[in-house]
Amino acid sequence: MKIFTKFILSIIAFLSGILFFLIYNDILVIKFISFNKNNFVGNFFDHSTVKKNVTFYYWKDEKFNTEKRDLIWLSDKAETLKHFVNDWLKILLEENIIKKRVILNSIALSKEKDIAYLSFDQSFLEQSWSIYAKWNCIESLLKSIKDADFKIKEIVFLVNNNAMHDEHLDFSQSWGILGFYQ
Repeated sequence: MKIFTKFILSIIAFLSGILFFLIYNDILVIKFISFNKNNFVGNFFDHSTVKKNVTFYYWKDEKFNTEKRDLIWLSDKAETLKHFVNDWLKILLEENIIKKRVILNSIALSKEKDIAYLSFDQSFLEQSWSIYAKWNCIESLLKSIKDADFKIKEIVFLVNNNAMHDEHLDFSQSWGILGFYQ
């Protein structure tokens, strides 16, 4: 009987050791959930989504055009802005304003959430465009974001997390959301 007891205790100690090793190295994560009323209501509203009709502006045929679309508004401002800008880029592609598909890879917000750092996979500005066309394309994005009420003050344009490069425009500084026409 003593051998059997030692064997069981050895197995329990071995399994406990493995369990603590997995927890210590963050391989196994155990989260205890509390079900009080305040947590449930708070978590429910923190992850809520709302369908919102937004206006996208784009520069085509020497004028600003608009298109209204429904957008899922998430509680996470950065994620919502990422979807918003990617939808704007899809409109540019659909309207044959840009020739290649451009994707907003990542977005970061400043601590105060008033400066957005947008990192694209490539520049959405065509090199063959005039300065005026590039300027108005950026203006249309700024105007779209401002009208959607993201409460962003400035935008930093990046390509693969480096400053966007253009022969005509300076992207080393942030761009004010009010744009050029205000």
